[in-house]
Amino acid sequence: MGEPLRQAEIVALAKAFAPGPPARGLLLEAGFPPESMPSAFGVLSTDFWSMVAEAVTTGHVLDGRCRLMVAAAERLPANEVFVRSAAECRGAFGNGVLRVLVVGAQPHGQQRLRADRELRAVLEAAELGHLQVDSRPAAAVTDLRRLLDHPADVLHLACHGDGGDLLFEDTTGEEQRVSAVELARTLTTYRDHGRVRLRGLVLGSCHGDQAITPLKDLAAEGVAHTGILDDDCAVAFAGHLYRELRHAAGLASAAVLAARHTVLEDDLCQSLEDGLVVWPRPSREG
Repeated sequence: MGEPLRQAEIVALAKAFAPGPPARGLLLEAGFPPESMPSAFGVLSTDFWSMVAEAVTTGHVLDGRCRLMVAAAERLPANEVFVRSAAECRGAFGNGVLRVLVVGAQPHGQQRLRADRELRAVLEAAELGHLQVDSRPAAAVTDLRRLLDHPADVLHLACHGDGGDLLFEDTTGEEQRVSAVELARTLTTYRDHGRVRLRGLVLGSCHGDQAITPLKDLAAEGVAHTGILDDDCAVAFAGHLYRELRHAAGLASAAVLAARHTVLEDDLCQSLEDGLVVWPRPSREG
């Protein structure tokens, strides 16, 4: 038996994805085989999704509910039902191995960055067995093509931020300035034509909040920071963030926990917690 769809989720699916191509596209994206899909001919949207819910409950598709909620949240990141369910879904972040791509850059002439130490903190967290980490140090923006060959659940960018720009490296190690808008255009192309589906995005850069607006729709959950990031605090935060993904409801919740633990380790990191930006905002239980 599979985990059943909740009534609010069935209603939200019925409103957002009508029987026919919209619903079929979402189901295919979520991994539903065509033979498990009910007929869309002459049925109301709510009835169609109720039949899908029956297939989910009977276990026709492994982890069907979570697959549907993550796919729906990626398509409609402004829909609170989908985003909340995807974040809460243990199948999305709490169980199995999470694939992380860490892309770091330290152009010549820029203040020394902690990208290598940040990667080490992520790798140390991965020793707990819940992460599979791939990395691209000294990265040009074209290194994001790695996502096409080796899909990742979370993209972690450890680079300098300057206003709405992120700083990568060119072939000589010099600064390659890329606007968040241009970066979002690249990731959108990968999503639409390369089947890249990011569950989470981490902007490990100073002033990351100034770059998130065009990037928010590219992942169901994300993390950024306001202001200047202290190197030691950022490294500690990265380690805590990926350790917390073992049991947190999602990336946003893990980030809130990680920020608190970072301050408990070093109260000089209070500005990191105060300047933490996550989307969507985790709901409080209880």
